[in-house]
Amino acid sequence: MKSNKIFKPILFGTLMAIGMSFFMSLAMIIKNVGITADFFKILISEWAFATIISLIPSILLPPVIEKIIGKIIG
Repeated sequence: MKSNKIFKPILFGTLMAIGMSFFMSLAMIIKNVGITADFFKILISEWAFATIISLIPSILLPPVIEKIIGKIIG
C-alpha cells in the first residue's frame, strides 16, 4: 500500500509521539509514584495527556531540525 508523501511525516510524528510519550510516562510514574494498585489507571491517564501534548512538536519540529542540520553539515 503506497501512502501519499504528505502523510508520511504526519504519521511518523504521530507514531513517535505515541511511543515516546508512553515510555516517558511509564518512567516518570514509576519514579514519582511507584507501582501501586492504581498504576495502570494513572498510566493510561498520564499517557493520554502526554500524547496530546507531544503531538504538535513531534509533527512540527522534524522539518525545522532537518534544516538546521543541513546548515550545520553542509
